[in-house]
Amino acid sequence: MCPSTIYGISKVYAELLGPYYLYKHDIDYRCLRYPFLLSSQPYRHKELGLYMNEMFHTKDYTCYTNPDTTLPAMHIDDCARAIQMLIEADRKKLSRRVYNLAGVKFTAKELAEEIERRVPEFRCSFVPDYRQVRINQWPREVDESSNKDWGWEFKQTLPELVDKIFSDINANSKSDST
Repeated sequence: MCPSTIYGISKVYAELLGPYYLYKHDIDYRCLRYPFLLSSQPYRHKELGLYMNEMFHTKDYTCYTNPDTTLPAMHIDDCARAIQMLIEADRKKLSRRVYNLAGVKFTAKELAEEIERRVPEFRCSFVPDYRQVRINQWPREVDESSNKDWGWEFKQTLPELVDKIFSDINANSKSDST
């Protein structure tokens, strides 16, 4: 892996520094790499302008990827669950120190279609630009050693994930109005 952004470079640096401290000073280092995290918050990645979270908060969205761009994602609650599980995992059972987590895989178009099923007036146009090139460089496959080492499983489907996000958005809007 040879990242080309400061974000990627700093991630790799920390992922290499952690095992050094583990073996040199016996510091229990554990690291997770996540797919895209989805939540009810309208976060937009400043650099990539990715289609994930913001799509849930507008009726007319421009996506800067190809419709068939596939990226894995998971809900923020699953992120928290994975952190807890890794913290509680038996150190002796860990075969590595950095784990890539898999999520549900879908295309930008599939996500747009799932949103449109729930919000019929939703429209998404696809206008790929320079961000598509960066996305194409990201890994598509993940090592599943987290399953056998500490029991991680991700079973959510895209429709379930979209339902969860809209449920969170509705709950947040109700609590904001009270």
